[in-house]
Amino acid sequence: MPRAMYRAVTNFFRYWMSVKKSDYTVKSAKKKVLVVAHRGASGYEPENTFASFDLAVGQGADMLELDVHLTKDDVAVVIHDDTLERTTGQTGKVRNRSLSEIRSLNAAARKANHSFEPIPTLEEVVDEYYDKVGLMVEIKYGSSFYKGIEQKVISILERFDVVDSCEIISFDFDCIRRVRAIREDISTGIIFVGKISEFTQLAKGVGCMALHPSYEYVTVEDVAQVRETANLEIYSWTVNDLEEIRHQCEVVRPDGIVTDYPDIVLREVRKL
Repeated sequence: MPRAMYRAVTNFFRYWMSVKKSDYTVKSAKKKVLVVAHRGASGYEPENTFASFDLAVGQGADMLELDVHLTKDDVAVVIHDDTLERTTGQTGKVRNRSLSEIRSLNAAARKANHSFEPIPTLEEVVDEYYDKVGLMVEIKYGSSFYKGIEQKVISILERFDVVDSCEIISFDFDCIRRVRAIREDISTGIIFVGKISEFTQLAKGVGCMALHPSYEYVTVEDVAQVRETANLEIYSWTVNDLEEIRHQCEVVRPDGIVTDYPDIVLREVRKL
């Protein structure tokens, strides 16, 4: 099958099966809860690595959540911290290392007896997974720290024609404003710790489509009110405790659950 035709078929299937956008799901009284793999299946494999992402896809995650920083030579790389110590065992900041230097570091250095895992570029991750799973890209710091990062991330998504199946999220609300200024049709969300009611109007003012609160602040009442009055999606993070996973799935029922253990959450979702 020619690549263009394959992409067309894949995109149509993704659209038809999309829980977030399909009419039958929105109208359903029991909307499916999306399983979002936090830095991949990071409860089992080193976070933000191909090993972690591969496992999450294999376990059936609906989306991969990943984090982006820029290198010294302005390449978007997938790593959570702006420093290297916690995951690679090396010192210094991502911003002060070139891509070639970053590539030489082991993202699994803190995982005993694990094979070498490179720090991937965003382009490599999108290329590998765009036709397998949705992508939730967290920009850790916007242009106030990484000048032009919003455009760089969007350009990569555009290159692979996956703008309609990805979401850009950030704690940096100005970053989300810039994303919206560049492409209004990209799904966006703000991340925060606090009561949903305190961030709903801010989210609408920024122009984003989703709220990403820490799970401790997500209540049944909040979810109902936001769906009724604000038309925003809610993604609870980071839900790893089995009892809390069950509570989120059975009682709270947000639009998505962000977790280090996508297989466990998926098992609970399927029970519904």
